Amino acid sequence: MLSFGYYGLGGFLLSIISVILIPIIPLSKKIKMGWFHNVLSKFMKSVLYTNPFVDKRIINTNNETFKKQAVIISNHTSFLDILAIGMLHPKIIFLVNDWVYNSPVFGKAVKLAGFYPVTSGIENGLSHLQKKVDQGYSLMAFPEGTRSSTNKMKRFHKGAFYLAEELKLDIVPVLIHGNSEVLPKGSFIIKNGSVTLKILDRIPFEDKTLGTTSREKTKAISTLFKTEFNVLRNEIEHNTYFHNIILEDYRYKGDALYKTVKTDLLNNSENYKHIIDAIAEKDSILHFSEDFGQLDFLLVLDRPDRKCFTFIESDHERAIVKNSYISNTHYRISIFDSLEETLENNAQVAIINSKYIAENQIKNIANSVNLFILLKERRNLYSEVIFQLGYHTKFENETLIILKK
Repeated sequence: MLSFGYYGLGGFLLSIISVILIPIIPLSKKIKMGWFHNVLSKFMKSVLYTNPFVDKRIINTNNETFKKQAVIISNHTSFLDILAIGMLHPKIIFLVNDWVYNSPVFGKAVKLAGFYPVTSGIENGLSHLQKKVDQGYSLMAFPEGTRSSTNKMKRFHKGAFYLAEELKLDIVPVLIHGNSEVLPKGSFIIKNGSVTLKILDRIPFEDKTLGTTSREKTKAISTLFKTEFNVLRNEIEHNTYFHNIILEDYRYKGDALYKTVKTDLLNNSENYKHIIDAIAEKDSILHFSEDFGQLDFLLVLDRPDRKCFTFIESDHERAIVKNSYISNTHYRISIFDSLEETLENNAQVAIINSKYIAENQIKNIANSVNLFILLKERRNLYSEVIFQLGYHTKFENETLIILKK
């Protein structure tokens, strides 16, 4: 809450300065605006650094300076994204939503800085934005339009690419990783974690390899951006990356349960990572479990398009998972009260950590799934039956076997 309090107070003071002080300072508008943008950029950076438990890293292997005007694009999952981009360089004009532009806290400062409300229409803002570009400013837009509720990127809209085409500007893609976990949409508490910005190669206006029209460039650059983001995720997201988020869901559900889940996550972190990596990002999963939902949470936090159809043997533990925060927000986890109900769903993957599945049920599951995952005490219980159904070993160790058709 400290960061939000500091941000609110600072934004309010900047708005006061923009209304009262800026008009009466006896200097040219160009000098005053240059000063104001520098203060704004430093303030954005300072907000991010009010939490010492959030690691910040900027990867800029191509030494991008932003001295040459461009359209900057980035993914958008958090309010912190604006601050992260704003700290990169003072001469940036943001295309913002109405709630930012009309905010009673910082709206006046946003308007003085020359930010543009996208609801007014990109075409209607070309004259204003061209003037800002002529003054040496770059433009910044989030092609998704609005914040995503998870780490999954939404479809890119063509507004930013239309601007680049009309104003003959390069495009600079910037990946933001970590904000969806540090301050997800709807949250007001900055959590411990890490935020990484990676500045990709500048795409010159004259470059036609990614298309000749804004529509073609939207599609091609969206694909490039999402590919590079997945590469960055694979570099950063180690075995325990989502553990703290999951443990928050168990913090007030009893000390014994919290410690049990924490120990399980640590002891099985490598196995769980193998499972995550073996399952496609849009797969549906049948999960028969003796645990507490932690693997389901890992699967959907990693790839929000996955669907989990889960049966947990214990009534008490099943109720806990049903009522968890993760199960009831933006993720596709369905908890069923019986094994039979769970089996009514079609899936591509079956994860089994339960001793109550009959051989004929295994055979029925095999009619639809192409991947069986047996773990912990069930590592050897069903493997022979599944081998006989034509599956072969994709990965195995002492407590995990992954079988593929």
